[in-house]
Amino acid sequence: MKILLDIKPHFFKLITSFLFLTLFFNCTKKEIVERGDEYKEETEQLQNSTIQINSAGMDFIEFEWTPVISSAFKKIEYDLYLNNRLMVSGVTSHKYTFIHLEEGTDYEIKVVAKSQTDKKIQIITNTKTLPQETVTSDTFYKEFQIFENTSLTGFSPVSKLKDEGHIIIRLLQHPSRYAYESFKFIAFRLDRLGNVLWYRLLSTNNYPVDFSSAALAVNETLNQAVIVSGKVLWKININNGQHVEIKDLVSVFDEHENISSVKYTSSTNELIIGTSNYKLLKVDFQSLGLLWKRDTREFNGVIKSIVTDSKGNMYYIFANESNTITVHKADPEGKFIKEFKFDGSLNGEYEHFGYGMNFILIDKEDNLYLFGKNYYSYSLRYFKFSTEGQLHLKNESYSEFQPTSGFFDKNGNIILYGIIQGFKINFTSYINTYDKNMNRINLLTYDKLPMYAISALTQNSNGSFNVFLHYATTYTYENNNFVYIRTRENGTL
Repeated sequence: MKILLDIKPHFFKLITSFLFLTLFFNCTKKEIVERGDEYKEETEQLQNSTIQINSAGMDFIEFEWTPVISSAFKKIEYDLYLNNRLMVSGVTSHKYTFIHLEEGTDYEIKVVAKSQTDKKIQIITNTKTLPQETVTSDTFYKEFQIFENTSLTGFSPVSKLKDEGHIIIRLLQHPSRYAYESFKFIAFRLDRLGNVLWYRLLSTNNYPVDFSSAALAVNETLNQAVIVSGKVLWKININNGQHVEIKDLVSVFDEHENISSVKYTSSTNELIIGTSNYKLLKVDFQSLGLLWKRDTREFNGVIKSIVTDSKGNMYYIFANESNTITVHKADPEGKFIKEFKFDGSLNGEYEHFGYGMNFILIDKEDNLYLFGKNYYSYSLRYFKFSTEGQLHLKNESYSEFQPTSGFFDKNGNIILYGIIQGFKINFTSYINTYDKNMNRINLLTYDKLPMYAISALTQNSNGSFNVFLHYATTYTYENNNFVYIRTRENGTL
């Protein structure tokens, strides 16, 4: 009886709550039905866009813009204007090229985005085509900036073409212009008179690139060039700078591994790639497909320079500092064959601070030449040896030259260029010519120029040099432009 008395008050409370909720929802439902649907129309908005120039030449400008999105999810089309004149309408892509333009001319490019409801926004940029300068002499001095308030910095991979023009890669720095993308690679082509025929900006955003290095390989038969940096390969058309393809090698590289050196073999149209983790790769130039990857020997070193002999065997050096110079030999498939070691010290030298090799060359008779420096005295080190590692020549005395790079001229002599270290930060650049026995034939320096460093050097059929350099920034002098000097036949300015 006590249990029934305890339950009864709770039972009545439950019934009362149920009746109240039933009455409330019935009233609410009736009110909603009587009031009907309420619909509030939102005004369509178009998301802002940005526009950028990707490439330009003397008669064309290529540009692209970020997609405009409608808040009402309406279809967007674009009308494109040049100097306020409608050139094309109803465009649905986000990239376009204006052609048949006047050289050296300022242009205003306007993109008008419009939705199906005729809602519109516009974005505008100003740019210009490249000028052609008349040069009356084979000897000249030119400075390049491409864009205002920019710096063409860093490395300078250069490839000389059959018409004595050049393809050049530089690092373009312009923090205020690109905001989140302060650095881009820029590729441009010069004719033999130093006119910029076209340029192409290569975005580094979201790509695993290495801002400290890049390499360039050119196939003039295919009219294509491949630019390599970090884990990325770009392919462009060398006639007009058109972007052909981009490919990354993230899947075949370790996390912190980058491309450190590239050797292009024209006979097989392949790229031999050395990495920062002692690996060799071979990539097909045309397809950019990976042919093989080798990691056959434990060695702690960054592969810095690669050459191949007449049999296709490979020889490569490392970017490490040591008193012992190391060269590795591999077969045409990248399989390790042999290791060569050379003593970098000089007779009577009491300071051994480590020797670093910068590059390796090979002549038509398969003689190998190795060039580097002592990191303590900043003096030249060179070795000449056979494909089996037999030492033929080694410098036995101090030399003040620090080699940057070199090549063989048409007579088979070695052209070596680099810097001569002066007091404190003072230095100047040099061009040395040696025969195959490393006897110096000629020495060139340009003492009347401000403090500078040669970034790259090529030679013309008449013996004149194409000198690409950048100036050092000091307390009294600053010049961030990239400089091109074409010398006289004897190398003088």
